[in-house]
Amino acid sequence: MTNKTYDELWRSTQGELRHILESETVEETTTLEQERLVAVQKTSNLYLRYIQISNKLTDCHENILQPQKRRILQKLVDNCIGRTLELKHELVGLEFSEVHYLDELLLEMKLIPDQMNIKIPAYFNEKTRDEQEKLSLIKELLRYLSNEAPCKYWESQRMTEKEALRIILIHEEARQGREAFLEAQRLFEIKEENRLKECRKNMRKAIPDDMAAIRIQRAWRWFIFHKKFRSVYDAEMKLLRMQPSVTEKGESYQAFQRLKELKKNRQDLILKNEIEYLESIKEVQKEIETYHAPQAMEDLQIRIRDYFENYRETHGEYPTYPTDEEGGSAAMLKEMASSDIDQEKIKSDVIIKEKVVVDKKEHKEAKEDEEPTGYVFKTSKYVPELIELSKEYDKVWKEKEILGIFDKYDEEMIRKEAFQEMETAVRLQTDKIMREELYRLTEAFEKDLGKKGKKGGKKGRKKGGKKEKGKGKGKGKKEKDLTPNRSFESLVEELIKERIIVHYPEFSLSDFIGDYNYVGSSLDLENDPEKDAMPCLGDIRRIINEYCILPMGSPGIHSKGAYVKSLLIAGPPGVGKKSLIYAICSEIGATLIDLSAKNVNGKYPGKEGMDMLTHLVYKVGKLAQPTIIHISDAENYFWKKQPTNGILVEAMRLKKELPKLIKPIGNDDRLMVIGTTVTPFDVDLKGLSSCYSKIICILAPDHNCRRALWSEMILKRKGIITSELGLSTLCGVSDGFTARHIKYAVEQVLTDRRLSLQKKIPLSATEFVPFLSDCTPVSHEENEEYRIWLTKMPLQKKRIKVLKDESGEVIEDAKNKEKSNDRKSFS
Repeated sequence: MTNKTYDELWRSTQGELRHILESETVEETTTLEQERLVAVQKTSNLYLRYIQISNKLTDCHENILQPQKRRILQKLVDNCIGRTLELKHELVGLEFSEVHYLDELLLEMKLIPDQMNIKIPAYFNEKTRDEQEKLSLIKELLRYLSNEAPCKYWESQRMTEKEALRIILIHEEARQGREAFLEAQRLFEIKEENRLKECRKNMRKAIPDDMAAIRIQRAWRWFIFHKKFRSVYDAEMKLLRMQPSVTEKGESYQAFQRLKELKKNRQDLILKNEIEYLESIKEVQKEIETYHAPQAMEDLQIRIRDYFENYRETHGEYPTYPTDEEGGSAAMLKEMASSDIDQEKIKSDVIIKEKVVVDKKEHKEAKEDEEPTGYVFKTSKYVPELIELSKEYDKVWKEKEILGIFDKYDEEMIRKEAFQEMETAVRLQTDKIMREELYRLTEAFEKDLGKKGKKGGKKGRKKGGKKEKGKGKGKGKKEKDLTPNRSFESLVEELIKERIIVHYPEFSLSDFIGDYNYVGSSLDLENDPEKDAMPCLGDIRRIINEYCILPMGSPGIHSKGAYVKSLLIAGPPGVGKKSLIYAICSEIGATLIDLSAKNVNGKYPGKEGMDMLTHLVYKVGKLAQPTIIHISDAENYFWKKQPTNGILVEAMRLKKELPKLIKPIGNDDRLMVIGTTVTPFDVDLKGLSSCYSKIICILAPDHNCRRALWSEMILKRKGIITSELGLSTLCGVSDGFTARHIKYAVEQVLTDRRLSLQKKIPLSATEFVPFLSDCTPVSHEENEEYRIWLTKMPLQKKRIKVLKDESGEVIEDAKNKEKSNDRKSFS
């Protein structure tokens, strides 16, 4: 796609965004909806529309070459995703469920379930220089301080001659052994070949020639028949578009490779344009600072001095210089300009303002009289900025032409922004100089008048911003820094040595394989909470993306409140809980901190030690954000009855500290606590639900998920899926088995030798079954136990209550209708 195509895509997407923003601002006056289902419908519609817009804007950001356009696009993407997440939380509050099945709405909007997924922008992994340095430092320390490293990075160990000689001798003996083995193998093969030749010479005919010919012909005819049958079958399947031909597979693979190469070239061009843009900014700033800044400073000083003299002539004293917080010289000169405004205009403005105030009061009184009924939608924190960005697009970029083939930066815009920055810097510097000058002028003026110690001039010298004594009391004590004189490197080093900061493997969210629940909406229509549809692996992947990756990936999204502080993932072993943790960290480039009970046990003993641990975790987590705090076996902190003889008794100290760690997480702190548990049944549900704001349950994969797991894992291991495999049979046989079990079976079967033979001997389901029998499946009773446990959670309790109330109202309405019909028929 060309630059023009992506510009047109951005223009059309901007039109959709403008339309949806207009509808949102119009509906602000009617924020109350009488029926819950109507509110759900409207919110779901907005939710899906914002997902489509954010995905299109993400595509534009990843492919548009112009660096200035990419900056406004990044802000648009952040705010669109933020608004989507706001609507997601609204839906959770309306439906009392973490998963939403919007099948009917998807059909109405002509979308597929995959289009409900929000794309993860590529810039989530783009770090600032400071963040990159911290991340590289943590990776370097993890590499050197792990047990796998031969020596510690701070120790310079030198190998002795004796050790070096021993290593050389070991390698030499190994080389000689390999040569002797290869020579013996060659002689054995020659001897075996000669033996087989002798055997063939002495071999007698077991059957006559005519019988041998018949057997050969029979085998050949069987082979020809099956070959023709297979070609007819493949042609029929191709006609029905159920099985692509080999040529189509080859063509699609070549097209995929070409597309991959084109994307790489486009990313290289984006990077090149970005470097040129940053270099141009430096050059323009240098030029302005050298040639324009001194003149601008001199002009500003002349204007301020004129203001001083005019003020002295009018008031008989010099003015008070405004502080930087009040606006400095800009506020002072603005006051001078506003003094020339016509008095009649001021009076008319006052009258208009009074009318507006009266109208507002009347409107408020009318609103107070009305009793708010129905569901109230919260005011969005992202829509105002989206409106401003939309106006900026219309003003600057809508009619702007593409600059050349590679759409490079606009120097005129760089110069304009640089002048604005220069004016701000010059004003601050000039204010500093002119405050001193005003102080000296005031002193000299007071001396001439014979006055003593008038304080007006000192106010002008005040650099401002200091709070009055006692101001700010009652807002809570500032947290004491237990490590004031320690560097970031030393803090990270300590946590790595104690295995609190841990390494994680690279794992993409797309590697978490699974399909969606396609019958969720039909089960929800029954309004029976006990028969609620459970999310499949594809739905879980979407939830993790919306709750963890998207808000944690960008400060622009996180800073306005659409985030989750803590999350609990429950499910049987092998369903992919740890894989999801690794996917979250890999997608956003996060630091992983392990606060599991087994890991913390025996470390940082006593009350002071626990205070130090929580302080280090919170401090390093904020400095190295985004940070994921993982707690595996989360049930260990919430047992109803604490085990007395268990090895984890000491680690229970962290139970009281966890809420204190989660509570202070703010908009600027990209920290998140994620717990995983296998046995959440016998724990204190009140403590667990108060600590984790969101709870997700993953069950064993259903038939669709198992089909996706088998096919994807076999293809990743370079296996060939044919009709002989019997994929449906394999999915049926593996009922109850998790992703870990399927992965184990695939790895055991698809060895290098088996892969080399699969063209002659196609894969079959019987090869995988013996290895599945080595694993223990998840029973239906265990799945039911997780479902029952989930109904005891606060959100599910609210859902059960609301659905029962609504079903009761429906029954009453139906009874009243029947009674009225009976009366009519009787009359």
